[in-house]
Amino acid sequence: MLARLRSIGLVVLSLLVAGEQNLFAQLQERALEMGGTGQKHSKLFRPVDVSGAGIDFVHRWNPPAKHRDQLTNAFSGAGVAAGDYDQDGYPDLFICGQTNGGQLFRNLGNFKFANRSSLLKPPAPAGTWATGASWADVDNDGWLDLYVCGFDCPNRLYLNRPQGGGRVLVESASVLGVDFSGASIVGTFADYDRDGDLDLFVVTNRLPVPASLLSQPFSVSRGPNGEPVLPEAFRQYADVIALPGGKGFKKIDAGQYDHLYRNEGPGKPFREVTREAGMSGNHYGLSATWWDWNQDGWPDLYVANDFYGPDRLWTNNGPGADGVVTFTDMTRGSLPHTPWFSMGADIADVNNDGWMDFLATDMAGSTHYNEKMQMGNMSGPDSDAWFLNFPVPPQYMRNALYLNSGTKNFMEVAQLYGVSKTDWTWSVNFGDLDNDGWEDLFVTNGMSRDWLNSDLRARAPSKDGWDRYYDFWYAQKPLFQTNRVFRNQGGLKMQESGFEWGLAENSVSFGSVLTDLNGDGDLDVVVNNFGGPPSLFENTGTTGHRIVVKLVGTESNRFGVGSTVTVRPANSGQRLTRYLTSARGFMSCPEPSLHFGLGDQKEIESLTVAWPSGHRQSFENLSADRHYTITESAVGPKEERPSLGKEPLFVASHQMKGIRHRERPYDDFARQPLLPNKHSQLGPGIVFADVDGDNLEDFYLAQAAGIPGRIYFRRKKPGKTGNVFEARSLAPFRQHAECEDITPLFFDADSDGDPDLYVVSGGVEGSVGSPVFKDRLYLNDGKGNFSMAPKTALPDVSVSGGPAAAADFDKDGDLDVFVGGRVVPGRYPETPRSLLLRNDSGNGSVRFSDVAPEAKLDALGMVTAAVWADTNGDTWPELIVATEWGPVQVFQNVKGSLRRVTAKTGLDKLTGWWSSLAAGDLDRDGDIDLVAGNVGLNTKYKATDKKPELLYYGDFDGTGQPRILEAKFEGNVCLPHRGYSCSSNAMPGLRSKLPTFHSFAIKSLEAIYSQSRLEKARRYEANTLESGIFINDGSGRFSYVQLPHIAQAFPVISIAIQDFTNDDKLDLYLAGNSNSPQRETGNMDGGISLLLKGDGLGSFHAVWPNETGLVVPGNARGIALTDLNGDSKLDIVVSVNDGELRAFEAQ
Repeated sequence: MLARLRSIGLVVLSLLVAGEQNLFAQLQERALEMGGTGQKHSKLFRPVDVSGAGIDFVHRWNPPAKHRDQLTNAFSGAGVAAGDYDQDGYPDLFICGQTNGGQLFRNLGNFKFANRSSLLKPPAPAGTWATGASWADVDNDGWLDLYVCGFDCPNRLYLNRPQGGGRVLVESASVLGVDFSGASIVGTFADYDRDGDLDLFVVTNRLPVPASLLSQPFSVSRGPNGEPVLPEAFRQYADVIALPGGKGFKKIDAGQYDHLYRNEGPGKPFREVTREAGMSGNHYGLSATWWDWNQDGWPDLYVANDFYGPDRLWTNNGPGADGVVTFTDMTRGSLPHTPWFSMGADIADVNNDGWMDFLATDMAGSTHYNEKMQMGNMSGPDSDAWFLNFPVPPQYMRNALYLNSGTKNFMEVAQLYGVSKTDWTWSVNFGDLDNDGWEDLFVTNGMSRDWLNSDLRARAPSKDGWDRYYDFWYAQKPLFQTNRVFRNQGGLKMQESGFEWGLAENSVSFGSVLTDLNGDGDLDVVVNNFGGPPSLFENTGTTGHRIVVKLVGTESNRFGVGSTVTVRPANSGQRLTRYLTSARGFMSCPEPSLHFGLGDQKEIESLTVAWPSGHRQSFENLSADRHYTITESAVGPKEERPSLGKEPLFVASHQMKGIRHRERPYDDFARQPLLPNKHSQLGPGIVFADVDGDNLEDFYLAQAAGIPGRIYFRRKKPGKTGNVFEARSLAPFRQHAECEDITPLFFDADSDGDPDLYVVSGGVEGSVGSPVFKDRLYLNDGKGNFSMAPKTALPDVSVSGGPAAAADFDKDGDLDVFVGGRVVPGRYPETPRSLLLRNDSGNGSVRFSDVAPEAKLDALGMVTAAVWADTNGDTWPELIVATEWGPVQVFQNVKGSLRRVTAKTGLDKLTGWWSSLAAGDLDRDGDIDLVAGNVGLNTKYKATDKKPELLYYGDFDGTGQPRILEAKFEGNVCLPHRGYSCSSNAMPGLRSKLPTFHSFAIKSLEAIYSQSRLEKARRYEANTLESGIFINDGSGRFSYVQLPHIAQAFPVISIAIQDFTNDDKLDLYLAGNSNSPQRETGNMDGGISLLLKGDGLGSFHAVWPNETGLVVPGNARGIALTDLNGDSKLDIVVSVNDGELRAFEAQ
């Protein structure tokens, strides 16, 4: 037990460092000033009268004539920085502005401030344009210095110096080599090379093209891939990007180069090392955030870039052989997609798992009206919609919340958390506002004008006349929007709470910080508003214990920036993690201290600091409601790379290296422009069997139309790449290359003792009834040589199929096959034909008969999955099928006769976009339960029983052409999903009825298309989008239970049931995602696959990917279990659409 010395005032504790080397450390503690100002308020936050508080700052917009165009850009707003420059215990504020160079306000306590801008020596010249600011101790003297960025003026660095018993801030940027003059957004500090002092990264945006370049001739060179490259003098003003489909290149505006400055030590100039560090890019930067996402101790950097510019996840490689620290951009390899117009960003451990997560924001409308007004033209020469799916990774106009999986791949879960659309969001700040132990989210909104209003954009004069163009926009009103707050409820859920908490201010807000302004240990809010005074909100909460931690580095930088602090409250099982970084949100920087809400926990079991130097310190048995100052102990060994836990259950295998599925591009939307999702990317399936009798399993990998499928035979020894499989050229597969393989099945079709191959043909790359949709049966000679079965073997049917499942449903000793009809090409959502192929082979001939019509199985809807399982214990297998826009259906097998019993099983009320099925005894009660994959909750679609997702199919414009209408509910009003541009392009008659985006956006579905036409159309609904399990009561009746919330992060396309964790209880392995949605929706690619551990009672919990080793990003399609390495353990192989196979060996 640690001895504790107590006193009323400051206490110095001499502690033994717990769990380390019994090192001596120093920790100071003081009680928090609980109670705040004592002013009661009905809501959690009380608005503070800023003028009465002594803050006489007003943001004014009055740019010089040459920069009036900046009204359109980020520089119309400004940031705010909090830091205790005079060390009196209260964070002071520096507020940036366009006309005054920014102003400094000393915090006097109790929400009183005094303007101390006179301490800035020398004062900024009149008209200096301050954009963003950061407090940081650049010279390691223990006092915070101030870095202020500017637009079209030099950046300033004020060193904190003593003078006459007080402090002054002396401008020294030129002397220290960081007075860059350009379009700077903010400077953010980190010790990226871990040498003990803070380095500086300046993120930049765009300056207007100098007049000297406008008339200067130039020649274009070619890059390594033949792309045009502009001369260096032009690179920070213009660039080119390739157009899709090899259609040439497009000129775009470019931004300035960002700058990384290395701190060479006190009194020495910083050194510009951007290129040396491997960083590049000439984009519209809007934020830069340091964090250690992979927990290797080296600070990484996320740079959010606007518009065409790609976001950058600069991952710190540490020092190379030459000692130089470099960075690698991991965006392509780690993120499934990014925001399109990336803006503010912040970090937090949102799910309290010990790994830092990340949120980057965009400006997606939070309401139907805002969304439809912003959407603009989705086609035509002025449309940029083509760009959405074109970059790698894709860029979508919505926020992205990257959940850290502990591997190199993130899950993107903004829609799952409900924070994907927060309007025109600038600053984003995580912090535990209600002190319950979970970090909440505050975002600022608004803009100088409503630049995305599609009707205003149509009315604006041509940009050829710039004066008239800007005169028009200056005459418009600012876009006032509501700042928003999302309370973190735990369990991967957030709930909007801005009105409830008193923070739903309607304003035009840019930079913001969360900081404890009055020393009571909870987070207050400061916001810099466009064209007016800032906003201050006092946190008046009286519930929830808390602590504040300040760090004092000795070997590390003085304020411990780059440290990770972990707190474990006593008796709670929680682990709270904070990373101390510099700039956060937009153009802003909070105080360099860490806040922890503790909920109802009064005691702390342990507090651990991982310093940038590599030292670690731990303290035990601490009290809540304290301010702790921890000084780094430089005694003892360093931990260069923390242990990341035990070995995973699986490790990636190289046995499939180089084996991949290749997709042929096809435009599904040319035939049906309002189609929700493509159907040309449904494969590939994969199936294993020993086809050549050598006791080694081989496999067939389905391929896209235009590419023949292949069987890969297992070799005795691996090749040079570690691959142990080789493909053999087989003529039967080549002759069916134009068929789109969907589901392959190995089974003994002719009862000769070896596996034959059945391949379902599907997709939409052909007309209805085309031969490319005929399924194929290949017969095996026992040695792995396959030949096409006689034409009479299968019914002469051409159907675009999907799933297939084999079973001896009539118990005649051979295997029969069910084939689900997936889609009618070009006529979605019409019902395709399904097949039940009874095996009537005999006397040396192979023949299957379709008995689906007599079993009433031929018109089941759009079938996505099928499985045979004996659900009622009578030994006859039932047929279970999953459908899109329908329920999971059950057909009872009554001695070889199938009867629909879906209603009796309790499944008929749950309609969804079911996508996969698996069967097993999940609760070990002796009967078969079901697992059903669905689209999940991490999409724009939301459905309940009373407010389902809807789809109508009919003639809505009187042309006789059936069209698709997707519909949703907002409140009690039914509204169209698709926007004005897409809808009117498909049905031009809408333009005469609804001539503007506004007229479309305010109308209900019924008002747009008429009730009579909707009633005549076919109506489909989905009221359940969650993946779940169906627990069997023993009689074949099921109860539905949703899978854990994290399992709803992606569409579940394939499911495997197996005891993967070796505890004799069945687990679930899920894989999926979808790159098929139309581009307004964007890819549903938030998942990287997931293992759910079963408890043997029918409940499951997620095992995190870094613990399982199972990571499958991309468009996963099929799961196969096989023994790859001969250790008698089942390994996992996952097929990926247009990607390489992923293989994992069990440990």
